[in-house]
Amino acid sequence: MRLWASTGIRVPAYVYVARGRSTAKVTVRTSATTVRSTGRLKAVRGRVVRRSTLVRAVTPCYPTPVPKALSLPAYVHAGQTATGTVTLDCVAKSSLAVTLTSSSSWVKVPTSVTVTKGHRSATFKAVTKGPTTGTLPTFNVTVKAIRNKKSVARSMQVRPEIRAFRAGDRYTVNEPLMTPEGSEGWVKGTLRITLDHPAPPGGLDVNNSHMSAGATWIEAEVFLIEYPSDSRVTDRLTITDSSGTVLLREEFTYVVHRAP
Repeated sequence: MRLWASTGIRVPAYVYVARGRSTAKVTVRTSATTVRSTGRLKAVRGRVVRRSTLVRAVTPCYPTPVPKALSLPAYVHAGQTATGTVTLDCVAKSSLAVTLTSSSSWVKVPTSVTVTKGHRSATFKAVTKGPTTGTLPTFNVTVKAIRNKKSVARSMQVRPEIRAFRAGDRYTVNEPLMTPEGSEGWVKGTLRITLDHPAPPGGLDVNNSHMSAGATWIEAEVFLIEYPSDSRVTDRLTITDSSGTVLLREEFTYVVHRAP
């Protein structure tokens, strides 16, 4: 019986089926490949043709090791450094350089990382940075490891930086519930001021009230001579650090509600 195979697959030219048998074993050899592919095989005897297919998987370490996986933390805060790991598909027989790229200018990775002889993996640092003013919004960055046209990628979420409150940063306020106070029409409520970053060492002075270091909010009682007709209150907010430097000074308006 004549045998035939497509490129990359080797079979004997003929196979003989012994008398009294219906099958015969054949050794099929495949060539190393860098891409997954499907080959064809054919057995012919007279006018009878039987066909089959054979999937050739990517050959590990051919012609040299390539990246198989890249790991990074699920998330990191801006200004922090994350550790990533590149893993090859087999042990490096000699030291190999793997190229690294980052999709964001806010996240810096080395141009390459070296997997030393006798190892399969190497670590690298992904250094994130935050803006000099304001807050960086949450975003995703993709880091790639590339070698011999083979690449693997991993995404990591970069969240707003964890740092102390400074000039240019912002805050939010709640909408206090106002309840009657006394018999002369006064109403009172509790106003909460929440900063978008924690207070620095030494704390902050928020409208003459001390906010401890590391705290992100402070509450103060609000007294009004009467409930505002439009439910809106305008006040002034001043925030200074422990050295007396004014970090924020502005008027702000908040909404109040009558307690049920």
